[in-house]
Formats: sequence, C-alpha cells, structure tokens
Amino acid sequence: MKNKLVKMLMVFGLAFSFALSACAGKDDPGTADVDIEDDEEDEDDDDDNGWAEEPPMIYPEEIDYLTNKDVLKFVKGTWDLTDQITGEVYGTLKVDKDGNVEYTYLPLDTTVSGTISFRESYDKKMQGICNYDLTLTGLEEAFNCWTDEDTSSGNFRIAQTEGKDYLYFEELGNGGSNIGYEVLRAPSTAEYGLQMNWVLTRENDLYYPVSVAADETFYAFVYERPDDQSLVVQRLDEISFESYSEYTDFKTMGAYFDGRGYDAVCYRYYMNPDLSGVLREQFLNQKYPLEVYEITVSEGGISKISDVKRGQYGVYELYPIDQDVECDGDKFRVNSITYSLSDYGVDGDSITDYEVFGDHLIMTTHLNPHANEYVVFNMRTAWPEKKFTGCNYLHGDHVWDSFYSYMDTVYDYEGYPVATIDGNEICDLKFSGTGNSKLVITYWKDGDDSEYEETIDRPVCYNAPIYAYADFRHDMCAETWSEFLTYAPEGSQMFIMVNPPADESWDYYQPEAPDGVYGLDYVYVVALQDSTFINLGGGEGPILDKGQIHCYSLTVPEAGSSITIYAEVEGSETSTWPVSMISGKDDIRYVFA
Repeated sequence: MKNKLVKMLMVFGLAFSFALSACAGKDDPGTADVDIEDDEEDEDDDDDNGWAEEPPMIYPEEIDYLTNKDVLKFVKGTWDLTDQITGEVYGTLKVDKDGNVEYTYLPLDTTVSGTISFRESYDKKMQGICNYDLTLTGLEEAFNCWTDEDTSSGNFRIAQTEGKDYLYFEELGNGGSNIGYEVLRAPSTAEYGLQMNWVLTRENDLYYPVSVAADETFYAFVYERPDDQSLVVQRLDEISFESYSEYTDFKTMGAYFDGRGYDAVCYRYYMNPDLSGVLREQFLNQKYPLEVYEITVSEGGISKISDVKRGQYGVYELYPIDQDVECDGDKFRVNSITYSLSDYGVDGDSITDYEVFGDHLIMTTHLNPHANEYVVFNMRTAWPEKKFTGCNYLHGDHVWDSFYSYMDTVYDYEGYPVATIDGNEICDLKFSGTGNSKLVITYWKDGDDSEYEETIDRPVCYNAPIYAYADFRHDMCAETWSEFLTYAPEGSQMFIMVNPPADESWDYYQPEAPDGVYGLDYVYVVALQDSTFINLGGGEGPILDKGQIHCYSLTVPEAGSSITIYAEVEGSETSTWPVSMISGKDDIRYVFA
C-alpha cells in the first residue's frame, strides 16, 4: 500500500510540473482488458529501511492513429464517461480487442451493445484527421429513441498523463444522432439537448520523467481542470490552409490539428493567466473544458490563454485573410460569389469606386451629378449593413464612426445632420488635429473656383455602443466583445437598447410579449456577465451568459415608469432599469445598468 501511496504522491507532485511531452517508448502503459481485474497489492513492498521502492518508469505509449488495430490495442478496456461540467461519472464503455462494445448508462442502469472502429477521415484534403464510428443497437427499448440502431461518427483524440488516460470524441454532422441526443448525453445537459463531444477517462500507472518547457506560444487541447491552479493540456500541431464559409464564401486562414502524431499530456502550472482572449470563461472553468486554445507559456507557467474560433466539421478559423474582390458595372464579386446592385435594391446604376475595410466592402455607386449612393456590404455575412445617399464618405476606425455630405450639410452614419456650411456645396471632408479630433469641411461658395474651409470638433457617434455590439454579433469573439466593453461603465450588468437604429444584418431575437400584450417598442437586454438572470417586473426570465440577448415588446412611456427590468448576478447587487424614455436632445437609444 505504501508503494501505491508514493506513486499517487508523485503523480500529484508532477501536476505542477511544466512538461509538454515526454519521450515516447513502447512499454505497456498498464491499461487493462475488459475482463482483467487488478492484482492484490503486496503489503510487504517496503525495504528494510522502511522506504517504498522507486516505481518503475512507464512511458506513454506510441499509437498509430490511422491503424484501427493499433488504436483498439490502446482503447480496449473499461472507460468512464464523465460529465463535462460536474466531472461525475454517468456511464461506462467497455471495449474488447475486436472493437465490440458495451455501454452502460448509470442513471437508468441500462446497457446496450455495439461496435467501435477507428479510421482516417474520408476527406482526403485533410490528411491526418482521424475518425471514429460508434454504432449501438437496442436504443428503442433502452432510451426510447426513434431508431433501434444508430451511429455516431466524428473526430477522436487520445491522451495520457500520470494517473489518467483520456479518450475524446467529437461528433460531426448537421443534424446529430440519437447517440448525441439521448444515449451519451450527460445528465447536466438540458432536456432534449444535443451533446456532440464527450470525454472518457480511466486510471493508469504511468510514471515518467518530465522537463521544464521553454517560453513559447502554441495550440493545445485542454482536457481537464483538476483544480484552480492547473490545466491538463495536449500540445497540437496545426496544419493551416485557406478556408472559407460555405454560406458566404468569406475567406479565412483555417486549420485542423494533425492526429497522426502523439504527444503525452502533462499538467501545467496555471497562475493568474491573461484571459482577455477568452470569450466564454465558463467553459474554461468546467471540470473538462474540451476546447482548443492558443496558450502562451512564460516563466514556466501559463501566462495567457486565447480562443481559437471553431469553424465547421473539425476546422478552426485562425484569422481572416484578404478577400478577392472585383467590381464591374452594376455587379460585384466577393471571392467566388457574384452579386448585383439590384439584388439589394440599390438605386445607383454602376459602381464607380470601392474600398475593402476590414470585413466590409464599401462601394460608391453613381446616382446623379451631385450625389452617390454608398453601400456598406459586410463580406462576412454577405449582406449590406447600410445604404445612404451623399458624397465625400469618410470613416474612422469603424464604418459606423463616419460622415458624409449632401449639398451644404454634413451627416453622420445614422443620417443626422451634424454641420451646415454657409455655401453652395461641400466638396471634401477630412480629419485633422490631435487624434483626428477635428473635422475639416471644404466647400464651394461662389462657384467651383472658390474653395473655403471650416473646421469643427469631430462629432461623436452617440449610439457607438449599439454598433460595437452589432460588430460582436457579426463576429462573436473575444476581440469584438472587448471592443464593445470599452463603452461599459465598471460594474454594469446589462446593456439595454430601445428601438436601436436599423441594421438589416443584425440577427436579434423575436420579442417576448409581457402578459401576452405586444407594445409599440422593442426593448433589448444584453447580459454583460455570465449567468445573469434577466427578468421583467420581478417575474420569470432567462439566464443569459455575457453577450447573449433577450427582447421584450413594450410600450416605453414618455414620462414616469410602471415596470422595471432586473439583472441579477450571484454575488453582486441587483441592477435595475425602470423602463422609460432614454433620449433627450440627442437620439440616444441605449443605457448601461
């Protein structure tokens, strides 16, 4: 027993080491067959000095992911299916050397059987992606499924660390399977919810030397969070390639992670990392995060963690790349998709100029001798966010922080006049001053030969937080969320918009009618923190994570308030907003509370 205790202490001691991988060997890692039981411990392990013997060095096993027989040699045995959130075991999967399986769902004490196999992906363009096929039968009686047999297919990953083996499944596909909806679904998953990834674990007897990793940044799959100070990570080598959205053809640098290599998983020390690059921190705080992150290691510990945006079918988005744009007459092409101005109701008859600005394509179309029609086209969503008539369009760091003119008046992005000159027609707009704090207006007064200038303080975009939130909705990532949060006062728990400016590409939810009566206004509530309970008048309501939105159909009173919206976060004071008019002299349509 002392020998076993010493081995356990060594395991937990190594939990705070910084190794990235270990030397691969061919020793058996100590995994057991389905029918083999552990031998009794020798109670006389101690030597004459009373010290436990040094445990034998057992190294992680080399595995050929592309060979079904080799993977089954490792996988055979009994695995525990663990709840990703709670870490509780709720099922067991027994696998024999031929790939026959028995799955037991513990809450119902029911067992079904089937087969499992491992293979290289059918997608030959992604060499190294390895898939599993898990087929189970007897599902109608055991789980009340709509078919008696079903198959779950997708990517798999194997990892080891001292004391534990990991087997990860990620089901791929559009609709999900009975196995994802019913059979392998964790008890903590919402009723009838679809779960598409699982982790199975078992104990092992690994003991091997480790070394400190150098300072570097790399991609890693995070399996487990054993405690608040450590993460179990597996280093991944990406294979990058040009990818695109299958719906809008928006091009990105995509990546998948080669499964042909095998790196041992090691515990890494985890102390006060920079999480500004993580959007959904609650996933990282789960017992089993089961996500790919970009990890920076410095001074022997994890100093920064950033999201890697998931694409589809096992592909990730690393960053956008240059879009291939061409404009000709009344048509424009973004990558391989061609659009026509008439597709979007543009009155301009031809495209006279264009600019690629971030994810946007800003097109100038000819309307008449004194005006253009501008189209702000979001290439990521393949939809025009804005159309307006004027000249001299000028934007700042964002398309919505912009101005244009029409005859003698300057307008902002929302179409509100911000300046009028004492002349005939404005011919140019530009920024000047420290930090572009000024707006210089050049205009004609007595004919085209006479130009005059007027400089004004650069007008602010009163509804900037609304547009910043829209940018986040278009591209949900930590970067766009952090940009939005720069407008939020410290301690705010909710962001409220009343009839926000029209944006045809915003995907806002349909409003809920309080007490079954629809009002004249749309009131949107956005949670600024995770697990925020939103409710109207102290009644029932949704629990939202940061960035999520809920909408009410209300009639906002012009004076006074008869109802209040509440935001409650555990451990914080409740935030309130009495439903009332926001705007005064300026048309402001938001408030933080």
